[in-house]
Amino acid sequence: MSAPSGCYIQTYGGSNYNFYFYNSDSQTYGFDIYDGQSGNGGWHGCSNTAVGTTTSNTLNFGNYTDLSTIQGRCRDINNNWTYSNSISNPAYAPPAPSQPNITLGTVTATSAVVNYTTFATTSYIIVSAYRTVDGVTESSNTVYSGVGSLSYNVSINASTHYQIRIVAYNSSGAASSMASTVQFTSPGGAVFPEQATNLSISAPTNSSIRVSYTVGANSVRTKVELYTVEGYLVTILEGSTTGSTFVTFTGLTPGTQYHANVVGYSITDNITTSGALYITLGAARPALFGGFTTIVANGNFYQTTVNADRSINAYVMPASEWNSFTANINLVRTYKNFYTSSLTQVTRDTIFTKAMINDAINAINDMVYTGLAFNPDTITASLFQTLKTKLNSIT
Repeated sequence: MSAPSGCYIQTYGGSNYNFYFYNSDSQTYGFDIYDGQSGNGGWHGCSNTAVGTTTSNTLNFGNYTDLSTIQGRCRDINNNWTYSNSISNPAYAPPAPSQPNITLGTVTATSAVVNYTTFATTSYIIVSAYRTVDGVTESSNTVYSGVGSLSYNVSINASTHYQIRIVAYNSSGAASSMASTVQFTSPGGAVFPEQATNLSISAPTNSSIRVSYTVGANSVRTKVELYTVEGYLVTILEGSTTGSTFVTFTGLTPGTQYHANVVGYSITDNITTSGALYITLGAARPALFGGFTTIVANGNFYQTTVNADRSINAYVMPASEWNSFTANINLVRTYKNFYTSSLTQVTRDTIFTKAMINDAINAINDMVYTGLAFNPDTITASLFQTLKTKLNSIT
């Protein structure tokens, strides 16, 4: 039995191809397609089903995006093969190119020669020149160089530290997984920044500070470093490049001493460090007051009659709750740098007086306005609830 007498392949409808085969004296038992790409060829089995003596099969290019060139073949039952013509695959998606090799050539004050080698599927490269000191991209150029060993001349400035980066791309825009880089300092002499001036620490809380300063001459970048007094680096914040500026450090530990300094960087990546500023943060805010538990019917505290001869309305709170309340007021006053207020501490359940309530209101009013005015006829639970809310609102 002889091989099928012929087969051919052609595009159909843009994204498909038709694979035709025919035979006058034997049945076709299977067909393949072949990737004709140099160095990456191989047959891709499609069918092992008897398909008749004269037929066609429509297949989708999208199933074979790794094939740059498609060729077909068909066989008879004895594996005698007939081969078709070859066509280009319109759905071919080339793999991303490998990372280029890069070396540095001649460097002057105005230009740097970069030598590079690109690999299979590379269509073009993008060559970028970065100032390492501040990350500014001075130039970025697309070079349609294809595959091979080539050179590119990058325009630069004198006395500057650079990183040159090359990324390779295929014809579909897929990039190499990594950029190739080389670093150097262009000739022209070192440039040193001047120290930052007008350093100050302001707006401190128990967990944050603001560091203000004026950027020194020749600085293209500044950083503000924050240390504990023991020399432990807490964090670094990027600052401005010109003029008067500030950074704010947050999330600091209450009651801790810190010092900050400003580091300036020149275009040649030389640095100058300012003198240190010291500050000790305030203590942590006292715990919030837990509130009152003795509220009874009608929204008041325990009401009593002193005796039958002298009947009065009075409102009673357990001594422990009143003492806890007044103690918390003075803890917060100390935290906010107010003097300790002379608030009454009691040893038994409390019958409130106008003076006791007014003292508590005034002690809180020093720190935050309560809006409360004492009325001796209405010492209610809502009055104490307002005092608690105002006290706990102080930060």
